[in-house]
Amino acid sequence: MKMKSILTIFLLLSLLMISCNSKSSEIPEISKGKIDQKWYYENETMKFKFQLPRNWNFADSKHPMTNYIPMNQDLTQDILGTDRIKIEKTFNLMDESSIYQLFSVSKNRTEDIRTGNRKGDLGFAVVSSQTGNADEDITAAQKEIQKQLKDSPEALKINEKNLSSTEILLFGKDKIPYFKFTHTDISGNPAGNRLYAFKNYGNYNLIVLITYFSENELDEIKDVLKTIEN
Repeated sequence: MKMKSILTIFLLLSLLMISCNSKSSEIPEISKGKIDQKWYYENETMKFKFQLPRNWNFADSKHPMTNYIPMNQDLTQDILGTDRIKIEKTFNLMDESSIYQLFSVSKNRTEDIRTGNRKGDLGFAVVSSQTGNADEDITAAQKEIQKQLKDSPEALKINEKNLSSTEILLFGKDKIPYFKFTHTDISGNPAGNRLYAFKNYGNYNLIVLITYFSENELDEIKDVLKTIEN
């Protein structure tokens, strides 16, 4: 009887391990999408498309220093390539290697970054989903940030409400949840904001990353996202 119980436990643990391993292996390879000559983006895997703002810049991060390419001129190269993304790491907002970037566009130019005159950005990335539910994945991310900020009381106080609530972002015709995080400078004062919006696709999420320094910038970026076709 004792041997039978041990065997049963072993089988249950084996099944659990298979289940956990298969969850990450079931995430399909994800296309980075395509950007045409007129800077029109389309992603067939996640079924959305939109016109990138031509008066902004494309943030080309293939090199050690990000190159900001003006989008007011027609594109003459395949800027995203044909590589597909394979999500292999469990998502942790504090672990950059678990966040797989699609692309970013920015109001910044290289000289803005160099002089510290930062402006807004709009980025897209994909990450694994542990729950299959955007709201629950956001809650887990908020809790992880709270843990990481336990030794930074000023930042934790500024973000107390941000890390316990969510709001809704219009992503084309879809309404997706997001939470806000306020960054602080070395003196503990607010120095910029980041929105993290999650759109769930079963076992992975698309994350929309919005960096802004004024409400006008935020409104402008939100207007871009409203034009998405999905």
